Amino acid sequence: MPTRLDAKDKRILILLNEYGKPVSRQKLHRMIYELQKEKNVKFNFTFYGSPPFSVKLQNKLEKMVERGYIRVLYLVGPGFLRLYTDYYAITEKGKQIAAKKDIDKKDIKKIEEYVNEMRQSLAVSPAQEG
Repeated sequence: MPTRLDAKDKRILILLNEYGKPVSRQKLHRMIYELQKEKNVKFNFTFYGSPPFSVKLQNKLEKMVERGYIRVLYLVGPGFLRLYTDYYAITEKGKQIAAKKDIDKKDIKKIEEYVNEMRQSLAVSPAQEG
């Protein structure tokens, strides 16, 4: 029995689509936490701890993987205790939903601005090191 995507699902897909590359679970939770807290994007998840983690968000991600909107990639981690790190990537099916952008336009704009700010901060950081 297929269930429809809700607005939270679509916001997550739009975020992953805008980001454009696989993102670790920890980073995705942090990104959604920051969007919710600092940009007031309507995710309405409850986060715990540092780094922030939401059980409801994780359950939603797992359901979206099962339904084929996102996929999990396992990449080699930095050490023995984190041998594999899971990353999330949007699928073609997810990109089709994200392209529709049928949620609140203000939230879409906030997500796009957030991703652009992240890109700018990443572009500045390596130049300063060299």
